[in-house]
Amino acid sequence: MNNAFKFFSLAILVLFLAGCILYYFIFNIYEIEITVSPKIVFADPSCEIQIEIKPINALGWKVPFRTATGKFKIVKGINIVEIIKVKEDVGMFILRSKGIEGIIGIYIESDFSLFPTYVEVSLLSKQV
Repeated sequence: MNNAFKFFSLAILVLFLAGCILYYFIFNIYEIEITVSPKIVFADPSCEIQIEIKPINALGWKVPFRTATGKFKIVKGINIVEIIKVKEDVGMFILRSKGIEGIIGIYIESDFSLFPTYVEVSLLSKQV
């Protein structure tokens, strides 16, 4: 009875510690990463730009089973793009070029960042 109680107590302690480590290092969001794809954008009306917020854990990996919400605000170049889709609940923003060269400036606010992040996307000429 005494050995069984010690084993049971040790097993509960190990499971509790493993759960805490998993939560704090794997499932907890430590920072966000903004990805813009494609990297090179041309001033072509068929060209779409996808901006996504990815939550990052303590190990530098994408956090499984979680998303980072975000608010997007275009502050520069609003007249050279059109907004296709905004999904603030999953942190996704899709734009389409109107065929005009220029620079787009976007402020991105997230619950997991202290300050807004500023992202600039250049729309390059279609002629090389």
